Amino acid sequence: MGCPSFADTIVTNPDGVATDEDIAEAEAALADFAAWTAADGVCVGEVRIVADADPELERITGSFSASERLVLVEPGGELGIARTVVHELCHAWDTREGFSDAHAELVPTNRSSEPDLYDLYDVPVSEYFAFACERGPLARALAEAAVAACGPEDPWHEILREEVFPGYEESIPVGVGVEFSARELALLDFPDDRAAYHVQSFGDQLVMQLDGGAVTLVLVDLATLSWREVEVPSADGKRSWLVTTLPDAPPVMAVQEESGAITFLQLDGDQLVPHPVDWLAPILEWEGGTTMSIGTSGATWQLWGDGLPMQARAFHGGEAYEVPGPAALLPTGMALPEGELAWERGPFFNAPWSVAPESVAPAWVPVGVTPRATLPDGRVVATANWYSPDGEQNALLLRDTDDSWWFSPSSCTTGAYAVGIFAGGGRIVRVAGTAPLRLEELVVEAGAPI
Repeated sequence: MGCPSFADTIVTNPDGVATDEDIAEAEAALADFAAWTAADGVCVGEVRIVADADPELERITGSFSASERLVLVEPGGELGIARTVVHELCHAWDTREGFSDAHAELVPTNRSSEPDLYDLYDVPVSEYFAFACERGPLARALAEAAVAACGPEDPWHEILREEVFPGYEESIPVGVGVEFSARELALLDFPDDRAAYHVQSFGDQLVMQLDGGAVTLVLVDLATLSWREVEVPSADGKRSWLVTTLPDAPPVMAVQEESGAITFLQLDGDQLVPHPVDWLAPILEWEGGTTMSIGTSGATWQLWGDGLPMQARAFHGGEAYEVPGPAALLPTGMALPEGELAWERGPFFNAPWSVAPESVAPAWVPVGVTPRATLPDGRVVATANWYSPDGEQNALLLRDTDDSWWFSPSSCTTGAYAVGIFAGGGRIVRVAGTAPLRLEELVVEAGAPI
């Protein structure tokens, strides 16, 4: 009997535990995987949604049986149905192709950002392959531009893209061109032993929360490069952090009491005052943490547990909506239409899922690219990660006024370090938050291509 093809593979719900949405999500993941791999099938005839995918291991919410040609998946698992289905199909593909055994020296075994589901025994290389494969295809247009500009890429990323997901294509090309230069901006008498985090722009100012000692909020005037501190309420058992706000909204601090209750403070001049939106609820009872965006008419947040997105809510006018995407992202300078939210892809998915294509990225953004700031002439500065044989690198890109995207050859030597890029005071600045804090102005040297 021959192997079932993807066309023959069915999604079933014999235990009655799946909703119609669960079934649709599993079917969409199956269709995505078939398109990405360009394979006829992986010898799986059934994706079965069940109450318990592995009775012996409670934390395991999916399994694959080559002998039964069967994938089992539980609804409500940490990874979600789509990612779990893809993970198990990756096992099936690997079993058929013998990929992880043939390329064991390339398969990454660093899973520091993933939940430790297999902490009781040694993880086989096939499992590490599935952990990497479940994220979906890597950004093809970005990688091809990086190779054209900078030379060879990391062998693992190349082989994953070309051999595992050869069918994945993107509709937005990325060319090579546009040089950036950086000019250091010196902040007068800024302490050289303080690092910054939770940096964002607000008008002509940078707002930075400093690391080390008591919680400190600093406002930097980008026109004069002067700075001043804002007093942050602090007491034993409290912790405070600057949340990510949309460009049209004042900075907001979250203050969590020892009890877990959270209040929000909004920057008003040089003071933090109670946030005027009274429907924001306590959201950090989840131990994993959170990221949040707050706009003038609504807010979004993403809860994280063990490094994975667990739950998201979008708010508009006080009414909550379920959303499949992470926190709202808009390039600085773009207005947020009333009642409308734009989403970027989550960091743990390398490609959009067809189950909700309208929610995964603004239509004008290439896969893998994150818009950061808008120049006065309307061009958009963006960042992305690419992978050389030496490891992860940071890239700079520009979206030109004719909607063309350009990868900057300047990115070939940037290295991978924590930076933020912001617009304010008529300039684009890059902040490396390490101590001593490094502030640079980015200047587009050529508009392109070059």
